[in-house]
Amino acid sequence: MKLIELIPVGELQALCESFTSLTGAVTAVLDLEGRILISTGWQDICTQFHRAHPQTALRCLESDTALAGQLRKGERYNVYRCKNGLVDVAVPIIIGGEHLGNFFTGQFFLEEPDRAHFARQAEQFGFDKKCYTRALNNVPIFSEAEVRAMMDFFTRLARLIGEMGLARAGQEVANRQLRESRHLLQSIIDTAPIRVFWKDLNLRYLGCNPAFATDAGKAGPDAVIGQDDSQMAWADRAEAYRNDDRKVITTGLAKTSFDEQISVADGHTIWVRTGKVPLRSQDGDTIGVLGVYDDITNRKQAEEDLRRYKDQLEETVRHRTIELAQARDAADAANKAKSTFLAAASHDLRQPLQASLAYLSVLSRKVGRKDCEELCDKALQPLKAMGDILEVLLDISDLESGHLKPHRRDFALNALLLRVIACAEQQAQYKGLSLSSLPTDLIVHSDPKLLERVVSNFVTNAIRYTDKGCIGIYCEEVGGKVRISVTDTGIGIPPDALNTVFEDHVQLGNPARDRRKGLGLGLSIAKRIADTLGHRLSVQSKLGLGSSFSIELPQAHAAAAHSEAPRPAPERMQDHPIVLVIDDDQDVAEAVQLLLQSYDFETYVAHSRVAVLAMLESGLNPGVVLCDYRMPDINGIELIRQIRALLKTEILAVLITGDTGLTALPDDLTRCALLHKPVDAEAFLAVIGKLAD
Repeated sequence: MKLIELIPVGELQALCESFTSLTGAVTAVLDLEGRILISTGWQDICTQFHRAHPQTALRCLESDTALAGQLRKGERYNVYRCKNGLVDVAVPIIIGGEHLGNFFTGQFFLEEPDRAHFARQAEQFGFDKKCYTRALNNVPIFSEAEVRAMMDFFTRLARLIGEMGLARAGQEVANRQLRESRHLLQSIIDTAPIRVFWKDLNLRYLGCNPAFATDAGKAGPDAVIGQDDSQMAWADRAEAYRNDDRKVITTGLAKTSFDEQISVADGHTIWVRTGKVPLRSQDGDTIGVLGVYDDITNRKQAEEDLRRYKDQLEETVRHRTIELAQARDAADAANKAKSTFLAAASHDLRQPLQASLAYLSVLSRKVGRKDCEELCDKALQPLKAMGDILEVLLDISDLESGHLKPHRRDFALNALLLRVIACAEQQAQYKGLSLSSLPTDLIVHSDPKLLERVVSNFVTNAIRYTDKGCIGIYCEEVGGKVRISVTDTGIGIPPDALNTVFEDHVQLGNPARDRRKGLGLGLSIAKRIADTLGHRLSVQSKLGLGSSFSIELPQAHAAAAHSEAPRPAPERMQDHPIVLVIDDDQDVAEAVQLLLQSYDFETYVAHSRVAVLAMLESGLNPGVVLCDYRMPDINGIELIRQIRALLKTEILAVLITGDTGLTALPDDLTRCALLHKPVDAEAFLAVIGKLAD
């Protein structure tokens, strides 16, 4: 609502002028946007002096602002002494509960003015003192009682005029809405795709829409009024239609949604769906019948077509179902073949890599020349990179094919973090970095092996891009979830690269694609694993100060957490135990034997289960068994179990495999480690040392 639309401005202007002439008080009406709607009797001291001078005009503006501000706080009216020395008063105009504007009066005194003050003010702002004094003498003086009386008058006047204006506006709105409703109703009836008609008690037409008139063969609705069905295009069916109409009128009950045929003006018959209801007056008396119908000829034809094609469709669906089942079986077979191929390819590719790494490591230790050792080390790097590439490609294949299925459960987080620290600690120490985590008693719900892979990738990435300082693993509760963060003091990430770090092959600071700096796939694999688990990854970083990679996962309750049975403490071994290497690949076995012998390990080799058992029965008593998983007549897990049963001791064992599908050892195989080929010398020695501790 706008104030100017609700008050009679002309009449109120005349009334305010009369009020001013009687009282000498000025008046003004302003809307909330500051527009002056009415003004009367403003004093010369304001118009010619105070509001004409820039400095004193600012005081006037301050007065207006203060008055309006107080009214917005709900005051009935507000009295304000402006800095120019006069008194102003404002009354809110409330119409229909809404504050729409303000009544102002003022430019008067509540007591005899301090003329010396105004004389100084005239001198300060350069006013003509004589004219200014004359204007001052014309300013009226009102008592507070007179001011309250004027405010009561304005308040009552504003309410009365506003209510009158609101009533007129409401009536106008109601009339306009009624006209619009009638126009809208007529437009709907005229443009509706259905046919509409209504009849009186004598079953003569009172009206219809243009579509109905066309069907009836008439020029328009006016040509239908006053006629009955015998004068329409369907005259041959007129009596049947009139009988339906009489039943609706006499029973007062509607007859809705029934199908029938009618003849139309062009001479052909159509199917229609009809509905008829009693036509009632405002008092509820039945005064006729109202009917509507819709042409459903096309729908009827479609139903017939559907019935005709139903059997054909069912037959097509049956054949297609058989084809889809065959295609599904073929796809399943292809997936199984792919899995078999990947497993075989993984094993066959890792075997020569393993032998090459071992032979080069042995050669590096035997040559005794620094330049040759450096050459061997350089030759080892591409082999290690090839192994990394193979590992990553197989991981990506498993993730994208859906073969990697999460096994979620509740488990304590602290043990997982300790494993990550233990695996990466040597690499961090090599670069002179501090790697640590704070103890935590948080319980989470996830796949522990896949989660460990994500956190390990974060840690490996942090070590790679941190040259000095520390790397920390932190856990915290965040809104019912647990956030694991790996934070480093490394090189940091530019802001424009933050959205790309989880993409394939993205490496910061490695434009030449140096394989020694990794493949740029660790974080992308972490992202794929997190997506598989339904966990959210995030990264924060400041260039030159470090980065923090995080994963959020559901928190679980301690009561539901999986608890691992404590393993027996290992027995202390001699520093260089006898090692039995078991591998059906002769090159791999001999290379690993040479490698271990170069580190002063007494090493024996067996290429089959029969050879192993024969060596043990002949008196060989190894301290460690390095066993390949794929053997001709048995797998490595079962062979380790048989060795332990024969020796009647839980001998230390390392299971080595080229199959990426094997990711964990059975729970009963304690004091045993799992390594995936290719494995370098440091990894062999590290795991043997760890098992021996």
